[in-house]
Amino acid sequence: MIRMIDGILQGGVDLKRHRRALLTLTCMLVILSLPATAYAGLDVPSSVWNLATQGQYNFSGVAEISDLYSNYLFTGVSSAKIYCQNKRTDKNLTVKLIRDDPVFDTTVSTVYVPKNGSSTWTVTGLSTSNKYYLKFYAPSNFSGYIKKP
Repeated sequence: MIRMIDGILQGGVDLKRHRRALLTLTCMLVILSLPATAYAGLDVPSSVWNLATQGQYNFSGVAEISDLYSNYLFTGVSSAKIYCQNKRTDKNLTVKLIRDDPVFDTTVSTVYVPKNGSSTWTVTGLSTSNKYYLKFYAPSNFSGYIKKP
């Protein structure tokens, strides 16, 4: 592939003969240029994402039976802006922001995103040192972000 690209740049490769390779390369470049989105996981997260220093975190997920969780615990902010798009056309989506406590975790915010709709909300009164995560209740098909307002 590298040799072919070098040949194209130098004008020594027949573009018609290498159409498939060029299409593959173009697709790879498009995929690499898309904004990073993490798919939600099946477990409560343990890794930390500092919204104050690392910025916006994008998420998405699809599940029929299992509840899904953000892949990170969020910290570093006293308030958070959350946007979630529910791509299901048959069910509302329940989303919770939960504080990760030592014994029993505490629900801080609950939002019901309408079927085939979206919601944006801001949660205030967070502690910059506490850790929080998002939980998405099944069935789900969603995407969105959490960020510092």
